[in-house]
Amino acid sequence: MDDALPHPPTRLHVELPDGPPLVLLRPARPEAIIDALTELDADEKLPYWAELWPSSIGLARALAEGAIPVRGLDVTELGCGVALGALAAARAGARRVLATDWYTECLDFARASAAENGLALETQAVDWRAPPPDAAADVVLAADVLYERRNADAVAAAFEALVRPGGRAVLADPGRTYLKDLLAAMAGWRCERALRAVVSPHVPQGAAEIHLLTFTRS
Repeated sequence: MDDALPHPPTRLHVELPDGPPLVLLRPARPEAIIDALTELDADEKLPYWAELWPSSIGLARALAEGAIPVRGLDVTELGCGVALGALAAARAGARRVLATDWYTECLDFARASAAENGLALETQAVDWRAPPPDAAADVVLAADVLYERRNADAVAAAFEALVRPGGRAVLADPGRTYLKDLLAAMAGWRCERALRAVVSPHVPQGAAEIHLLTFTRS
């Protein structure tokens, strides 16, 4: 399976409270992907997906603990990257899990990780500016996606389009500058906020603090 991936992989074992570590495949040298870029397109896409971000770990742990109930529900992850959140939702008992991203390369890794863990996972290339109706779900997840100002409006619009009536959008974020812009764009939703400490060998300096925000329509 490794030979079919677009970049040489490494395996990370991510501890979660609901069972054995999840085995997560990601590019062994994310920096090499950036170094290989010769030019950016009009959207200035950069391969942020190739890293495992602390917000993804915090989101996955919240799912594993049941703090974000997903059992028997349909779940979509936006900007899934290496899809730790989607995998955690699948193991937490979600009925259908769809991992989405702009980059088709990361979806290859998501499928490989799902197979490694024996989990059912669907994948789809999605542009937040034009989310397809079949990506709608009861719970829509996103982790550390606000690395550019324009992403705040795009993510808010995707939440609006994809969260089913009575459903929720959940964002994990390290406190980026553009979080306030997303909150402004989501002003019509009720927001519950919590801070979560993430301690992991996969986090730089060993620990981080993330904001976990749950949005429901007012």
